[in-house]
Amino acid sequence: MVSLRICLLVVVLMTGFQPISYADPDLSKPKQASKLQSQNNADLISLARRLIQQKDYQGAASFLEIVYERQPDISVVINLLRHCYDQLGQYSKSEILIRRLLESSPKDQILHLFLAEALAKQDNLEQAKETYQRAIELVAPNDTVRYRGIVRSMEQYGFEQEGLRLIASTREKIANSRLMALDAGRILESLQRYTEAAEEYFIALDDTSRSGTEAESRLLNLLTFADAGNEVEEVLRKKIGDVPQARAARLLSTHYLKAGRGREAFKYARLQDSLEDGKGHALLHYIRACQERKLYSEAVDAASWVLPIYGYQAIFDETYFIYADALVHLGEFDKAISVYDTIVARFPRIQDKAIAGYQIGNIYLNYLNDYQSALEIFDSVATQYRAGNGYMKAILTAPHCLLRQGDLKKAHIKFESLTKQSLNDESMEAVHFYLGLIKFMEMEFDSSKAAFNKLLVEYPRGFYVNNALSLMLILEEAGDVPVLLKLYSRALLYEQQRLSDSAISTLEELATATDPTLSDVALYKLSRLSLEKSDSSAVIGYVDRLTEQFPESYYLPYGLKLKADILLENTDSNKTGREIYRHLLETYPNYPFTSEIRKHLRELEESNPIGYLKNSNEYHLLKKLS
Repeated sequence: MVSLRICLLVVVLMTGFQPISYADPDLSKPKQASKLQSQNNADLISLARRLIQQKDYQGAASFLEIVYERQPDISVVINLLRHCYDQLGQYSKSEILIRRLLESSPKDQILHLFLAEALAKQDNLEQAKETYQRAIELVAPNDTVRYRGIVRSMEQYGFEQEGLRLIASTREKIANSRLMALDAGRILESLQRYTEAAEEYFIALDDTSRSGTEAESRLLNLLTFADAGNEVEEVLRKKIGDVPQARAARLLSTHYLKAGRGREAFKYARLQDSLEDGKGHALLHYIRACQERKLYSEAVDAASWVLPIYGYQAIFDETYFIYADALVHLGEFDKAISVYDTIVARFPRIQDKAIAGYQIGNIYLNYLNDYQSALEIFDSVATQYRAGNGYMKAILTAPHCLLRQGDLKKAHIKFESLTKQSLNDESMEAVHFYLGLIKFMEMEFDSSKAAFNKLLVEYPRGFYVNNALSLMLILEEAGDVPVLLKLYSRALLYEQQRLSDSAISTLEELATATDPTLSDVALYKLSRLSLEKSDSSAVIGYVDRLTEQFPESYYLPYGLKLKADILLENTDSNKTGREIYRHLLETYPNYPFTSEIRKHLRELEESNPIGYLKNSNEYHLLKKLS
């Protein structure tokens, strides 16, 4: 495809036009050809815009200069030309253009500001200062918008002190000591005058626009900055001590929570609440923040203090759920069940009762390993509270209680009954997958294969497609070796029952079997089980065995990703983890984890870019594999 630049060159040649030399800053002597007079200004501007989109600023400038020489008062052409010159670093041309405009408009304040910037870019600092002053003199006394524009220009081009003086004089002129507080704060921060910067940012918090949000963000950032933190904390404490300010309390609470100083964070959250409406809204916000940051101990402490005081209010219903969830994460299961029981007993909405009942069943299923009690609770929820997300979760989870018990026949009946329910596609796909999985574990391999085939037809882009394909691949590969399929079937059942030691023992038997047909998948499954047990060394060991013994295995990329994920958590092995990520992207671009790896690797590269580890053993191993 011929580029736009070439097409434009053809147009130029056909018209006989020779563009202005970029080395010649004299815009008053354009070299035009008479044939170009037939070209329409609008067409040339349109072509220039397209070149600018392609970042061809020189080409765009050549067309814009033609239009400008014809009609020098078209503002859009002037602005586009200035943009092109700035992008090309041709600041002297920009200066000439602006001065030429000033000849006809000597009192145009914006042109004086543009000229000051052009001079600053050329390091003509004294002339730039004088021109800034001229721009200031042309501003109407109460035009704070234009004053702010000049201040921000000064800040951008290194005239911080002049910007501060302009802010001070403008405040005095307009009798408003809070004017341009965010701008003053930014400049003071750049000058490392952190106490003064914090004072200005605190003033800017009153602004209801984005400026107020930015000021808050900058204050929080300063609080975490080692050189500024103590000074800014002192400013905020002073704001609370002199005339108590709820905003200062909120900022300190947020900061201390981020810093892991929960006791102080909650103290200031209570102070904020008392300085505001005293109705607990600040405390509710604090508890939510604890949950979002997974600070479960802090959430429990806050909720146990708040609920006896505010728990009768409907807006604090959410706090009961947060409280119970945090207790679960802290391993206080009896207390969590008690809180969920309170929700079931006191909350009027059926949906709340259903989700609380489901959560109680989930504790019995996944934490207390009391599968029969969990099943009874899920069935009770399904019978009594037929509404909301809790009801759906209960009926979908109940069959898993039977799987944990190893009762495959009853589990199959329970899953089969769900096919008659009105479920969304995601849930129905899961049901069909487990029906096929149960047949696999019952060693009815033909029925299992038929079930997975049906799943692939009905849900070709579903969540369980890869799982189904993997099991179908195993059925194909080991179809002539029933003993291997039986061993793998038994390992899957142990895994469903959470009998990890039995599953590992069975998979080890497969991994070291005389017939290695399923040894690679066994090693990968062993690495997954070891990951669930948080045994990183075992994970890496199994992946290394998989790498050495089965370099062509379908499961090798998945295993390598597990290994890389672990290595990236350790500073000493971080580089090797990145190397594995790169190898996976280059060698296995069609695997489903590609997007996840690319995103993670991009984040890592942005923080600390590295090159290939030419001397690492891992590098040579990966080169050998590829």
